[in-house]
Amino acid sequence: MARRTATSSALGIWCSTLWIEVPPSFPEALRPALEAQVRQSLPLECAGLLVIRGGRTWAMALPTTASAMGFAVHPRLWVETLTILEHRGIEIWATYHSHPGGRLRPSRRDHALHWTSKRLLLLAPSGLHVAIAQYEWTASSDNQC
Repeated sequence: MARRTATSSALGIWCSTLWIEVPPSFPEALRPALEAQVRQSLPLECAGLLVIRGGRTWAMALPTTASAMGFAVHPRLWVETLTILEHRGIEIWATYHSHPGGRLRPSRRDHALHWTSKRLLLLAPSGLHVAIAQYEWTASSDNQC
């Protein structure tokens, strides 16, 4: 099956990453916290996790080294964060990060985020507003990205 690119579809498979844009389903009550983190991080990217425990969902910023074009979390910090979440029974609902340049499409750098969560929120500032797009990972084991 041929994969569609962003130029062939506004909604659909993005490049070969197999991130598919879906209608946003994150709790709207989290929007102010996400928007605040984007604004506080400008001109750099921000990143975090949307997590759930006991019916409560919240945004958890990640400790990153960031630029305007990407971010990194030290592997030791990833392991510590994931271990603490698991021990406390906290589920990762989605990863999120910003694209300060306004692009609401996954980049090649976003490939690696699917191992943390099959959902990705991209946040892009646009004046006083922060646009949010949601993607889901749909790769099967025989697809390589």
